[in-house]
Amino acid sequence: MVRAYIEHGLSRLGQPAKLYYVGPFFRHENPQAGRFRQFTQVGFEIIGGQNDPIYDAQVIVVFDRLLKALRILKVSLKINSIGCRVCRPFYKKQLTNYYRQHEKELCPDCARRLNTNVLRLLDCKKEQCQPLKVGAPNLLDKICTICSHHLKGVLEYLDELKIPYGLDHQLVRGLDYYSRTVFEFFVEGPGSDVGALPGGGRYDYLFESLGGRLTPAVGGAVSFERLVAVMKAQEVKLPVKNHKKVFVVYIGDLAKRKALALVESLRTGGIQAGEAFGKESLKTQLKVADKEKYPLALILGQREIYEENVILRDLRNSLQETVALDRIVEEIRKRLKEK
Repeated sequence: MVRAYIEHGLSRLGQPAKLYYVGPFFRHENPQAGRFRQFTQVGFEIIGGQNDPIYDAQVIVVFDRLLKALRILKVSLKINSIGCRVCRPFYKKQLTNYYRQHEKELCPDCARRLNTNVLRLLDCKKEQCQPLKVGAPNLLDKICTICSHHLKGVLEYLDELKIPYGLDHQLVRGLDYYSRTVFEFFVEGPGSDVGALPGGGRYDYLFESLGGRLTPAVGGAVSFERLVAVMKAQEVKLPVKNHKKVFVVYIGDLAKRKALALVESLRTGGIQAGEAFGKESLKTQLKVADKEKYPLALILGQREIYEENVILRDLRNSLQETVALDRIVEEIRKRLKEK
């Protein structure tokens, strides 16, 4: 995905680019439970634009919505920050010093990784390494102020969306191009043996290694096989999809936060909702809605937030009215039915 973004000049298009892919993937290592030699993966990426925590939250929301749409139950979200080029080297040094003191107690894989990729020791599942992980330095205590502020922003957006999560300071990525946010979804009970479901994180440094320039990017992925395995274990029956269209417009920072929650509320109600969170101008956002031929737009500003309502504009005839937020889903369904 990143190579295609660089080679085909996608940076010249509107930013950030929101991209997805679906296709076959192959693993070199030996197959394990939930880890097949060949599998089908779906991924969602937000590339370019600003290094804004709202994009990390949006990626997480996509997979949270996917699991809910598939009616997968007892889901838990784990999230962490692995820092950046400034703060992570200091932590890796402390972690290496800690494990050097216990080198003889490590499993063979961890003994090898201690010299090649020390962060992966926190990801070890071997029983003999678990007591050592408990005493390892806490990564969240070592990240810099900028990374800490970024993580705080992501968590605030998740709180706004009422998505439960747990901070896991041992959740890591072994590759150096990852930075800041990392996350994984798990299930408890039936299906838990497949391991992590959707997972991902921020990978701002990957572009440089492929000949591009430093580019903000965050994404995630999940294999169909793991989803199917969990759904079979939980005996899931799929719902019927319903496509409706409305575009959410915000005015100001406070409205931006509330707009994210509104978008997810609409999608939960079976209404396909669009947005342009990278655009600050009201005029520009409405142009995007018009260009993509959305029939309706919801406009949310500071006044609407305090009055707990939203402006509903019919983009087909430019008529608009104010509607209470608690009945907006019903009103939109009515308007789209009249089309």
